[in-house]
Amino acid sequence: MVERTVGIVGGVGPESTADYYRRFIDRWRVRGPADTYPAVLLNSLNSRAALGAMLNGDIEPTVTLFSRAVDQLAAGGAGLAMVASVMMHMAYSRVAATAPIPMLSILDALVDGAKARGLGRLGVLGARPTVEGDLGLSGQSAAGDLVTLALLPGAAVTPPPGIPARRVPDELSWEGLLEEIFEADQVIAW
Repeated sequence: MVERTVGIVGGVGPESTADYYRRFIDRWRVRGPADTYPAVLLNSLNSRAALGAMLNGDIEPTVTLFSRAVDQLAAGGAGLAMVASVMMHMAYSRVAATAPIPMLSILDALVDGAKARGLGRLGVLGARPTVEGDLGLSGQSAAGDLVTLALLPGAAVTPPPGIPARRVPDELSWEGLLEEIFEADQVIAW
């Protein structure tokens, strides 16, 4: 069997990077060969400047940083790249178009997984650029999927056209929010 190496662009949010890696390993244990681990390269970015620019509406530093990270993963032997951040997917199409290796969109995987499970309500919880950016949600809504944006207390966000927003009550704890999310027929990405 030929060993394939997956590259993960991380560091945008260390917690999400760790979560993607842990879930990838957990899934491998279920579906991969017994008593093995996958070959994974992790490129952890110092993305503060790029994220700051993105918060101010300038995506170019993110495209540059993200592209360089994928190039480095390919040079290190990765045959597939994915990004451990929903927000960085605002640059995904531009980076994937010129990437030296195939890329996996976590948003496409999210939608495909929801459809395969018969879920019709997709929810997104994320930072302001994530939820204000389209990220394909308008297309999902136009295709007949019910997409709802959950807004945390104090969030001043303008959702993409056609996407309804639901305010989360101030008194709902983080644990309560997670319980509500995972009890519902929806998929949440953050």
